[in-house]
Order: sequence, then C-alpha cells, then structure tokens
Amino acid sequence: MRYLFPFENIKKGSRVIIYGAGEMGQCYLRQIEMTKYCQILCLVDKNYQRYQALHIAVFSPDRIVDYENEYDYIIIARASRTVAGSMW
Repeated sequence: MRYLFPFENIKKGSRVIIYGAGEMGQCYLRQIEMTKYCQILCLVDKNYQRYQALHIAVFSPDRIVDYENEYDYIIIARASRTVAGSMW
C-alpha cells in the first residue's frame, strides 16, 4: 500500500467520510474494505463526475450535509497540504 490509512487517529468502529477520491482516497477505501476497521459513509470529491465515469461511487462534497450528525470523522485524502487547502 502506498498510503496507510490513519488508523492511529481514528477510533475503531467510527463512521467516516473520505474526502478525496484520487489514489490516496481509493487506497484508504481498499484498506477499510479489507480490515472492516470503520464504516465508510461515503467518498466525496470536488471532481466527483470524473470518478463516476470510472464506475466508482463518489459524490459531490455537497452531500456531506446529508450525513450531518452521522459521521465521526472526515478524512482528507490528499498528500499535499497545499492541495488539501484548496479542496473546500
């Protein structure tokens, strides 16, 4: 695995939204699917339409409000802090 999910910062069994559907976000998703460490509520990305064309279930960041009071963490899946800052 190129990117390791931040297991040490996330409580086991938590409800999580992953923001970022690129290589890192998809790597995190695979790790959680394999380990069942936590529950992924959804995967969101500003360019969600690009990923939907690849048959990956990715939604607009606007969908985060649909999960208000349901998630414990939003994981920002970006390697660069500069890019992460431009996600909102």
